Amino acid sequence: MGKQFKQLLILLLVLVLLIGGFFGIKQYNKVQSKKPEEITEITVIDVALEDIVRFSYDYEEVVYTFVKEEDTWYYEEDKAISLNQNSIKAMLNRVAPLTAKQKLTDVTDMIQYGLDEPSRWIEYATAQESYRIELGDKNSVASIYYMRKNSEDTVYVVEPQVFTVFEKDLEDLKETVQ
Repeated sequence: MGKQFKQLLILLLVLVLLIGGFFGIKQYNKVQSKKPEEITEITVIDVALEDIVRFSYDYEEVVYTFVKEEDTWYYEEDKAISLNQNSIKAMLNRVAPLTAKQKLTDVTDMIQYGLDEPSRWIEYATAQESYRIELGDKNSVASIYYMRKNSEDTVYVVEPQVFTVFEKDLEDLKETVQ
């Protein structure tokens, strides 16, 4: 009877360990599923905000162009207009550096991404280089936009904020006196 009792005790102990392991693994998986997914971003244009000296964009069929002189942004057509510098920097922070969620290379048919006739564009320049990014169609299922830079045959998938932050007219950018 002593030998059978020991075997039963060992089997019960193994059963308890297996049950504990099962619940431990279940809890571990539960914690892992709550962790945010690692998002890898692709750098499209690696430019620092402070290196940009000029930028333009179109909004509601009007082109706005701004230049930086001695760390202050001005509206190119009328430098007497006082601009909200923080608003300008917030806009440029979306494109300097410019990152994307996905990169589609060697695209031959820009029509399928709405880039045959882009709906919007943004241009910006440093002392050494200039860039143009063009907005294509919105993928409403994934809530992303397609864009390309410098009319290349590569299409990038970007967050809507890359372009929506530039949905400002001159009045929106003026410094308000309080």
